[in-house]
Amino acid sequence: MTRPPFLARPPLLALLFVGAVAGCSGDTKPAPDRGPSPIAVKLTIRSVPSGAAVFDQGRDRLGVTPLTLDEKAGDQLHLMLVKDGFRAARRSFFVERRPKQSLVVKLRKQSGLLVIKTGLIRGADVYVDGKRRGKSPLKVPLPLGTHTVEVRRKGTAPFNATVKLSKPKQKVVVNARLLGPGDKTRPTGLLTVLSDQRAVVTSGKTLFGTTPLRRIAVPARRYRLKLEAFKTKMVREVTVVVKVKAHASVRVTFAETGKTGATTKR
Repeated sequence: MTRPPFLARPPLLALLFVGAVAGCSGDTKPAPDRGPSPIAVKLTIRSVPSGAAVFDQGRDRLGVTPLTLDEKAGDQLHLMLVKDGFRAARRSFFVERRPKQSLVVKLRKQSGLLVIKTGLIRGADVYVDGKRRGKSPLKVPLPLGTHTVEVRRKGTAPFNATVKLSKPKQKVVVNARLLGPGDKTRPTGLLTVLSDQRAVVTSGKTLFGTTPLRRIAVPARRYRLKLEAFKTKMVREVTVVVKVKAHASVRVTFAETGKTGATTKR
């Protein structure tokens, strides 16, 4: 039996067209919402004082303060600021959704330790760089550099010295010998006594202190110094001449093959 034309088998192309139309009419998932685009941010980094190198994650060098960076809101930065003479500063910074932001970092100076001793005399006023810091014996943390020290006590001549802290955590000990009433009118010089073992330094019945003794004010004259090592009890004697307004330095070695010598500088 022959089918009517309208009942004839539909061609393949027609079936494909119908399927495509049906597929288009079905449910489809909407494109995901990616949210707003990231906000561009100008981040300015400053340090006090300026001139610090800025590193990201401690590795990549970004520049020198004051510094402006192009960042995006939501970024997390891990910064390190480095400048000679100051401690390295580390900061974590979250970039907020504001077009302009700033970070200010105050750097702390690297420091050393100044120790002021006055032997058997205690309670003398200690001035560092013209400012009173306390009474002896005293420990004073100070920034690296050169500092002036003055030690005063009623009834004695003031002691003055200049010290230099050249590296972080360095400790400098100043043994200030305060001259009594009988010594105040005598011309003075400076005496330094160093040794390879810690030792007690005396001259006759006068106790100077323990090594290292640095730039202590003493009456200008000839001294016969006796050094006795704490641990080994070894004894060395040396003669040194302290001249007016001059600096005499003595270095004593307790080793058998060592040499002992004295020098004077104006």
